[in-house]
Amino acid sequence: MADYKKPDYWQLKARSEGYPARSVYKLQEMDEKFGHFSRNVVL
Repeated sequence: MADYKKPDYWQLKARSEGYPARSVYKLQEMDEKFGHFSRNVVL
């Protein structure tokens, strides 16, 4: 059986901002650094 862990800071922040997952912050960081995504792209 999987262990349940309480949501961390990034999970709670993502939910409060309407994002489905906390990975959005890593994707934003990568976009700022490398410019992979255009502004009109929805993943």
